[in-house]
Formats: sequence, structure tokens, C-alpha cells
Amino acid sequence: MSENLKFKYKKEFWYISAFINKKKGKSEQTRYNEDEGIEIIEKSNELEEFVRKCAKNLTDEDLSMIAWNPELVTKVKEMGQNIDVSCRWIPHLEYFPYYHENTYVQFNELGSFEFEVKYHEKNPEKKGNIDTVLFQQLPVVIKKKLASWCDKKQNEYIYLDTESPIYVFTVSNESVPGKITWSEDSIKEYKKSIGKWTEIYSGSWPDYSDELYEKRVQKNLSNRLSELHFIRRNSGFIFMEMDNYEKFFRTYMMEYVLIPTSKIRAMLFALISIDESLDIINSRQRTEEAIDIKENILVKKNKLETIRKIDEILKEQMSFIYNELNYNRRQHYTAVLELLLAEFDIHNTFDRVTKKFESTYAKIHNLSLELNSKLNSSMNRLNFLIIASVFADIAQFIISIFVDKPAPIIIATNTTLSVGLTIFLIWVLKNLRQSSKKVKKAQKIRAVDAIINVSEPGDEPQIIIIERKNRPFKNKLALPGGFVRHEETPETAIIREVKEETNLDIKNIKKVAVFEWDKKSQIKSTCFLCDVDGGLENLQKGGDATSIKLMTASELEGLNLAFDHEDMIIKSKILDKIKK
Repeated sequence: MSENLKFKYKKEFWYISAFINKKKGKSEQTRYNEDEGIEIIEKSNELEEFVRKCAKNLTDEDLSMIAWNPELVTKVKEMGQNIDVSCRWIPHLEYFPYYHENTYVQFNELGSFEFEVKYHEKNPEKKGNIDTVLFQQLPVVIKKKLASWCDKKQNEYIYLDTESPIYVFTVSNESVPGKITWSEDSIKEYKKSIGKWTEIYSGSWPDYSDELYEKRVQKNLSNRLSELHFIRRNSGFIFMEMDNYEKFFRTYMMEYVLIPTSKIRAMLFALISIDESLDIINSRQRTEEAIDIKENILVKKNKLETIRKIDEILKEQMSFIYNELNYNRRQHYTAVLELLLAEFDIHNTFDRVTKKFESTYAKIHNLSLELNSKLNSSMNRLNFLIIASVFADIAQFIISIFVDKPAPIIIATNTTLSVGLTIFLIWVLKNLRQSSKKVKKAQKIRAVDAIINVSEPGDEPQIIIIERKNRPFKNKLALPGGFVRHEETPETAIIREVKEETNLDIKNIKKVAVFEWDKKSQIKSTCFLCDVDGGLENLQKGGDATSIKLMTASELEGLNLAFDHEDMIIKSKILDKIKK
């Protein structure tokens, strides 16, 4: 096996799937009733500048995963200092009404942000000597930083897929030696050199086996003997000889390989997001109780109908793809589509989401039927009562016509009817009152949140912020807090919740205000301002907190906190008071 082959780095294309809420024209706003959203060109420019700034200001902490190799750290920092990047939005599915169940934000378009990345453009020698082990480092760092970027209030109308690795296409248009005819034999001859470029997130360590490299160089999608095209789940590699690159990369390769890859990956992101939405709808038991059952079923049905529409849009797109596979005569393009469907496991994901949707819809439908049955039963009882009352009046009227003086039997009859109707009326009212109590009890479910001052006089203002473990607002920053139990007052509940989530005791508990937790659920949260009773040596995450932070006013500025916690902090004026 020859080791003399070397590809020279040309550039990269990064793809990140996303939902956005894009500002529409007036006619479209009428259709979607939108008065908020983003200007996508403006946001693309912001993302471009954000990535550039992150790359040029890499720290040792950013690159801690490769700290064992100082030389590698130096090279990655040097790449970041010499990066050129441009960003654009690629819409895949417009008018895509996705509602994020975790953050309660509405989106209207599915697409991908494309970053065209180049290193050492002004230094060809360094550009040509970039090792493949360096390719994965910056995308890993950028992905982590983008998760924080999404937490900003100004970016709430962009939902990036920060769970999946950034998809990276590496591109080369020159090799040493040049003019290799890429037959099956030559691919196997150079399989180790090729394999290093095809799976950038797997690394290129020297102890990898021949079997692994053999697997990596399978499924070369090129139908030209002068090119190599590999697509994997998280990265791809394209080699085109200089002449072909100049002629066909923009006009063919972008349209029929790179863009379809980003689109199928975005569709997978949409399916996974729908799957998560169904999980949230199914698991939201505590908040369910806070809604009138009839209203709750209606809300869920409306949500499921929206999900059904999204599912239909995705299936329609799949039918387009299947038509391409059936009728498109471009063998190379159809090979790309077939591989993408298999690589991203689209069929099985569709099946799983469809089954979960049908199960959820059947459950809600059965609840609706059960509710209607109970309501019909109650109505029948009331109708019977009304009819019985009418018949009693008629009977009394008839008796009064034919009998001049009341006889004991007439008195007994009237008394029996009156007593019977009274007992029946009491029974019906008792049942209606119990149903009403259940609804009122549900509507009285309350929550509490704590603004905990941890600053000493003269210090910079600080309060305790947690990262949430559970939905809604999973992984979002929030104030410590939770639901009030049946036997608790709000004051005792906030003491318990703070203890569970931070392991701290609190004192000087003062009520700030009552806030509406969620308009649909009718849950209201009481916000309290308090101090730590003792020091912070016992501070420890627990309960619904995956992490705890002490944050200042400047650190909180612009962050998109969970629920209406930002309003609570503003209303309390705690940070302003501490500043003074």
C-alpha cells in the first residue's frame, strides 16, 4: 500500500441546520399573523462575524481537549488567526410552522447556515500543509460557543442544531502526485491517505487498522475517474482536479452534492425535533393538571394538528426525492440521494415519528371521547331533572282541577315528588360542585421562584442562576424555583425548592410580585427576593438544576432566561439596589 499520496487543502464548507422565524412581507404576515422575527441577511452577517471572532480569539481553555499536544494547540490557534469565513442562509422549507415546545417560540422556516471557510489564503505553503487532524478542532469549539450565542434574547428566533456536530465538507483540488486515475485499484492503493480525509471527526491516528480504512473508502460517489466524492454522516470529502474544479464545483457540485446533503440533514433535524415535541406533549403531566381538562385536550389537539401539517410537508419533500430517484437520469445525483437517505436513516426516523404521532393522537382522541361522554351524562341528568319537574307541575295542576279539597293521598303524592326531586337535585349539584372543585383546584396550582442575593455590601451585584434539567426550558438558564405542593404555602415552598436545587438556606424572604407562568396553563408564580442564610460553602446543584452560576448584572444582560424570569429580576430591582 503506497503512502506517497498527498491532498492539498483548498477550503471547507460547514453546515448547521436551523429553524428560524423570518420576517415576512405584508401578505405573508397576514397569513401567519407575525409581527416579530429576524432579518436573515442581518443575522447571517452576525453569525459570520461571531465565528470569525471566536476563531481569531481561541484560548487554551477552548482547546483543552488537545492540551496534551502543545504543537497541535499552536497550529489550531494559527489557523484561527488566519481564517476567512463567509456565511449565508440556505432555505430548504419555507412556511414551515414549527413550534418549540421547550421554549414556546414559533418558527416559520427550515434551512441551513452555510459557512465557507478558508485558512492561510495568503500563505499557500502553510495552506497546502494543513494536516487532516486539524480539521475537526475549530468546528467542535465553534459548536459549543454557538450554544451560548443561541441563549441571547436577541437570537431567540433562531433555533440551531447545536446537538449534532457541524457538518464539514473538506475540499481539495490538487494532489501529489497529480493526474491519478481513480479506479477501484488506485483507491485501495491509497486508501489510508484517502481515509484520513473522509471522516474528519474520527481523527487520523496511525494505529487505525487496514479494515477501518477499507471501510472508509467504500461508496466513492464520483462517476468520473478524475474525482473523489465521499459523504459520511457528519462530514464529507470532495477531490476534483484543478480544471474540473474551476468548471463544475459551483455549477454542479454545490447544487447536486453539498446542498442536498445539508437539506436531508436539516430534514432529519426537523424529524428529531418533532419527536421531541411529541415526548414533551406526552410527558407534561404536572402542567396538564393546571388546565381545565376540556381546554387542555383542545390545546393538545391543535398542537398535534400543527405537527401533522409539518409531517405532511416533510413527506411531500420526500416524495420529490423519490421522484428524482425514479426519473432523474443523472446517475451521480441519484447515487448521492440514495446514500444520503441511508446515511441519515431517514426512513426509520419517519416511521418512528409517525408511530409516536398516531399513538399520541389516539390517546388525546380517547380522552376527548371520555370527556364528551361525561358531559353528555351530566346533561342527561339535568334534562331528566327538568322534565321531572315539568311533569310534577302538570300532575299538580291536573289534581287541582278535579279535586276541590286536598286529600291525604294528594298531600302524600306531592310530598313524595318534592322530596324525591329535592334529593335528586342535591345529588346532581353535589357532583357538579365536585367537578367544579377539581377544576378550581387545578387552576390554583402555583409556582414559586427565588431571586437570591449573594453579594456583600460594596461587591459587584450577583444572584444565583441555575441551568434547568427538565422541560420546559430544558438546558436554559433560570431562577431557582418550582411548584407549590398541596399542603404548602408559597413561603415554605420557596424554602424547600431553594434547598433542593442549591442546598442553601435562605432568610429575609420578601414577596416581589405574582407573575403569569404560562397564559394557556393559567399557572401563576410568586417571585421572592431573599438572602443566603450563612455562607456559600454548601452551594451544590440538585433537583432540577444541572449547574449553578453566580451571575452579575452584566453577565445576565441580553440572556434569554426561562419563563418570565427576566421580568422578575427587572421588577425586583435587586441588581440596581445592590449597585447603589
